[in-house]
Amino acid sequence: MWLEILRGWRDGLAGAMPDTQVSVGADAQVPECRAIQLLRGPGDDSRFKRENVLEQRFWIECWAYDKAAPEKAYADLDAIEQAVRDYLTGCSAAAVVPGWDLIVTLEGVEPDGDQFRPSVGSRMTVLVKGRKQRNTN
Repeated sequence: MWLEILRGWRDGLAGAMPDTQVSVGADAQVPECRAIQLLRGPGDDSRFKRENVLEQRFWIECWAYDKAAPEKAYADLDAIEQAVRDYLTGCSAAAVVPGWDLIVTLEGVEPDGDQFRPSVGSRMTVLVKGRKQRNTN
């Protein structure tokens, strides 16, 4: 289930942001381009198996890069973060995972502390809660 959500977000964000590399998962290398990396966080798999209920956290890493102008990288990072917020706010849960009622909550954004200059990044924490729709037939 969690992988379906990540793939749905990847496809939606890539369509909304064609100038940004969007991927499920991440490798050890910090991107040197506009990038969004979608990662699975902690969740409660036992409830899902018993009740068709989902409670899963995800991390969305946003990255920007500008070797010559750090302020431009910050502005770019801000624009990427806002585009992700807009996407999560406007996307239909049914379009991401049909047959589920999902509530998506952005819990916070943490900067990378400029540890990877000239790349700058942030990690958004997103909580998804959901329940499988009942058959109405």
